[in-house]
Amino acid sequence: MVEKVQITCIACSVFRPELEYLKKKRLVLLPVRYLDSELHVDPRRLCDHMVTAIADELARERRVLLLFGDCHAHMLDEASRPGVTRVEGTNCCEIMLGYERYRSLRGQNVFFLFPEWAVRWREILSTIGTFDEKSTAELMRESHSKFIYLDTGVRPVPVDQLKACSAHFCLPWEVLVTPLGPLARAIEDALEKMGTEELAR
Repeated sequence: MVEKVQITCIACSVFRPELEYLKKKRLVLLPVRYLDSELHVDPRRLCDHMVTAIADELARERRVLLLFGDCHAHMLDEASRPGVTRVEGTNCCEIMLGYERYRSLRGQNVFFLFPEWAVRWREILSTIGTFDEKSTAELMRESHSKFIYLDTGVRPVPVDQLKACSAHFCLPWEVLVTPLGPLARAIEDALEKMGTEELAR
């Protein structure tokens, strides 16, 4: 981490528990600005909030590290702006799990639940767009075989919420122990990339 300029990490709040833990351990030293993960259900709103946050940080003469996957249609445009870099990964699950582990699981049509989403599942998942609760539950069952809760060890496993979520959608659930190494490495790799780009200018 040789970067000397001031950098702000703009991150999806789905990473908040893990990032705050890594910050306490001084494995991540950046200030973090979170965008609510609920914005994912409306990509246009997510894009608008991200554009505003990036512009605000750049106006403060700070560079920006985006901790997001390909979460809206203009993500590549935002990540290619001068002073902005994004971590590698098509989505938050790949960033958290690492490419190889994510690839081995995605073919099972599972729905990954981060700690934040497991606790907020009714708020975030019970309705999607114009679908009501019944239609959303049917769509979830048609598209997924089970829930996998990513147990990062930062919070206790929310068993009661997982049981309620499972019952609502009529899908089984299981816990996957998920070390924080891939997340920390994704951030470190992006910071090294930012340093390389700065030296090339």
